[in-house]
Amino acid sequence: MKEKLFYITLAIITLFTAVGLFVLLQFELFKPFKGLFYGALVFFIVLTVALYYISKRAAVHQNGMLFIYVMLFAIVIKFGFCLITLFLYNRLYTPATNLYVLPFLGIYVIYTIFETYFMMKLGKIRPKDVH
Repeated sequence: MKEKLFYITLAIITLFTAVGLFVLLQFELFKPFKGLFYGALVFFIVLTVALYYISKRAAVHQNGMLFIYVMLFAIVIKFGFCLITLFLYNRLYTPATNLYVLPFLGIYVIYTIFETYFMMKLGKIRPKDVH
């Protein structure tokens, strides 16, 4: 995936996600979770950009397994972040409802789908013969 296409697609996905969050935050039920939702959005944008550059380099590395390792590392980091964030949020703020989990995981799923898409494209890149 070309860098320009990556950023255009990321911007479109982020715009739709931000608009969705804005609409969702119009409901009183979700207003207390505004910081959590926008914080998650920023985290996943930053992680996605970092993962793009790391994956791009790993895709052309001589060690073909490096790309797989990067993918697995990304899964562990994202999943760990989600678990820790939701656990700490629940402990620190003791929200009246657990519905905040659904939009948070929605953001996770949206960016995971996008990451899977661009990583599939990057995975098709073949390393150059280095002799």
